[in-house]
Amino acid sequence: MISEIICQKYKMVHTNYKWNLSKKKGEQMIQNEITAILNEKLNHLSDIDEVLLILTNRTKDIVIKNKNKRKNINNYINNVFGGLINYLEQSDHFQLMNQKDKLLLTFKNDRPDFKEWIIVDDY
Repeated sequence: MISEIICQKYKMVHTNYKWNLSKKKGEQMIQNEITAILNEKLNHLSDIDEVLLILTNRTKDIVIKNKNKRKNINNYINNVFGGLINYLEQSDHFQLMNQKDKLLLTFKNDRPDFKEWIIVDDY
């Protein structure tokens, strides 16, 4: 009984934020990079594993440190947001779909950069 109370009280929560990248700036960077990745894909649809691989490659030159030790974007996402899937589920911009045993990622409103419609009238 006491061990259950202690376990509930002391969950693995990172109270000391020791990253050189703020949560807001990191979230904006991740959102911009994923948006760019999906804009390059046909139908703005991509496998989640492919997105993570491309995201890691594109951000490898960005210095991300935790407690003065260099980390990659995947470590940052896992530590700060609880993983890429958790970040995407909480995001207002992206949507996850399960299709044929694959987890696919797309925009929630199909494409966020549409600003106007063009009506073509066929006579």
